[in-house]
Amino acid sequence: MLYNNIVSKTKKIIITSCVVGGAILILVACLLLVFLLKPNQGEALKVETVGNHIIVSAQPEEERTYRFRFANGDEVKTFDSTSSQFDITELLWDGELSFGASYQISYCLVEPTGILAGEFSEEITYVPVMRLDAPVVSLDEQNFSLSWQAVRGADHYIVYYYDGENLITTQVEETGFDLTQIKGGERQVFVTSASNQAFFYESELSNVISTTITHTLVEFDSAYIDENYVLHIVTTEQPQGIDISVNGQQYYVGEGDFDISATQTGYEITFSAALFYQPGADIQVSPRPDLYNIFIGEPTVVSGPLN
Repeated sequence: MLYNNIVSKTKKIIITSCVVGGAILILVACLLLVFLLKPNQGEALKVETVGNHIIVSAQPEEERTYRFRFANGDEVKTFDSTSSQFDITELLWDGELSFGASYQISYCLVEPTGILAGEFSEEITYVPVMRLDAPVVSLDEQNFSLSWQAVRGADHYIVYYYDGENLITTQVEETGFDLTQIKGGERQVFVTSASNQAFFYESELSNVISTTITHTLVEFDSAYIDENYVLHIVTTEQPQGIDISVNGQQYYVGEGDFDISATQTGYEITFSAALFYQPGADIQVSPRPDLYNIFIGEPTVVSGPLN
C-alpha cells in the first residue's frame, strides 16, 4: 500500500514537471518567436512637399506596414499606412491634422498581422504649411472681365498687371475681376490666390491673359486751392495727367509735375496753381485722357478761400 502511494506521488511529480517544463518551453519559444518577428526600430524620417502634397517618408522595409504618430502637446494621433510614403494632405484639409500646428512626428514598423510593432523612431518637428494652388483664369472678351474657380484655402485673390515698369496690384474677394477698372492699354494680366493665414503661402502666378483694355476715367471727387496757392485734388484713381481750364484757357500738368499721396479712399494730388490762378476765375480740372483711357464725365469745379 505504501509502495503504491509512493509510486503515485512520483508519477504526479513527473507529470507536473513535464507540464511545467513544457509550458516553460512554449513560453521560451513564444518569446523567441516574438523576438525574431518583432520589427526593428523605425529609422530616419523626413517630410517633403511635392507639388501641392505633403509627404511623410519613412525608410522602406519589406513585409512591413507603417504606423505614423503625430504629437501636438497632449494630443496624439496615429495612422497606419501600407506605404512608407504617407501623404497627409487630405488629413490636413479634412481637419484630422491642422495646418500651422507644431507636430512631433515619428513612426514604427508593424509586422503583417498587425500585432507586433517595433519601437518608434526618433521624432522630428514639423509645422504643416501649404502654397495655395494658382487660379486658372479665363477672359470674357465681350464684357472685358476675368473669372476663375475658387481655390481651396484662399481668402482673396490678387490681380497683377504692368503699367510700363510699374507692377500694379489689386486685391479682390470674388472669383472674378472687371478689367475696365484698371488703367487702359495693352495689358498682360495674371492672378494669384492668397490667404490671411500665415501657414498658407500666396500661390504661383496664374496663366497670363493678354488683352487691350479701354478704361473710362472717373471724375475727381473734389478740388480746391488753399491760401498758399496750392491746388488740391481728391480722387479715387491715379491720373496720368491733369487738364486745367481757367476762364476757358487750357493748361496741362503732367504726371511728373504733381505730388500724389495715398488716402484711405484713394489719392490726394497737389501742385502749385500760382502760374495760372486768377482771383474770381472759373477754374475746372479733369483727368487727361488718351487712346485707351477716355473721359466722358464733367470737369470738377475748383473752389478756394480766395475765390
